[in-house]
Amino acid sequence: MSFFTELDKQLQADLISFVEEREAKEKTCKTRLNDALATGILRKIIGGDCRITGSCTNNDTKKMFVEFTFYEEENDG
Repeated sequence: MSFFTELDKQLQADLISFVEEREAKEKTCKTRLNDALATGILRKIIGGDCRITGSCTNNDTKKMFVEFTFYEEENDG
């Protein structure tokens, strides 16, 4: 089951709207690399082509690292 099928409908619409706005902005002006990456990854998550498969936090530096897996086949077992 996709992450987005479990989201509140309004939140889902807001996320899709955000991605579409960012994609439109990328076509008309320069964007920062981190904005383009975040938009691209979120678009893949919305489309079901990417999942967050892991994360860890370094409490000393207050940083969180996230692992994304693209195009992985789902295992139902």
